[in-house]
Amino acid sequence: MAESHWSHLHTILANSDNRDTLPTNRPYHCANYFVHRFQSLKKELYKKPNLTGFGEITNFFDRVEFQNRGAAHTHSCYWTANTIQDMIQNDVIQSTMPDPLYEPELYAAVVANQIHTCNEKCRRPNLITQTCKKGFPRPYSESTHYEEVKYLTTDPPPIRTRSILPIHMIDENDENPYYDDTIIKYMHRPCIPEFENLTYLQYFEKYFITPSHPTTTHRIIHHDELFNYVVEHMKEL
Repeated sequence: MAESHWSHLHTILANSDNRDTLPTNRPYHCANYFVHRFQSLKKELYKKPNLTGFGEITNFFDRVEFQNRGAAHTHSCYWTANTIQDMIQNDVIQSTMPDPLYEPELYAAVVANQIHTCNEKCRRPNLITQTCKKGFPRPYSESTHYEEVKYLTTDPPPIRTRSILPIHMIDENDENPYYDDTIIKYMHRPCIPEFENLTYLQYFEKYFITPSHPTTTHRIIHHDELFNYVVEHMKEL
């Protein structure tokens, strides 16, 4: 969320409620503005294949997260009608630097936002691997090409975890891609040290939660605050 660069947001904050223009102090207005911009992006660009070059979006997953200062950002995964190879061939996807003379605005945007600069957050290149935790610096590629990776697929994942709805069950307008009761189960997980630092997904990947007593297991059984039985999977999902 580039709230410091959004002049419209600054105008809204300066002319509403207490007129405090510091985004951190106005989380409600900033979150609403972010959602509006994101929905407008999807409506005016993503849903218009003639503009995007990647064809119709067949499936998608959006996750909104908030930084400590309250700024929102998304992690998204989209399945499109056009393949990655097609988009590379049609120059929809390319790794070349824009020409600063003929495309100065695009060049400035790429330099500012698409080039990794090592700092304390990525732990800088270490003495052993000579790279940071994100794998930089990397050698330049002479071409834009597609490398087959198991999580880059033109089809939705055929399986699901026990916490996230499968793709075919998520409606286009759904804001919550999770099963209804899983957030509650996570918030009421057992109050013992081994559960304290588990993330939402780790909890459901590692443990099976059931209201019925598992009679056939020899594994340790925990109890959550909702009186469910929490049993570790033999293998993580």
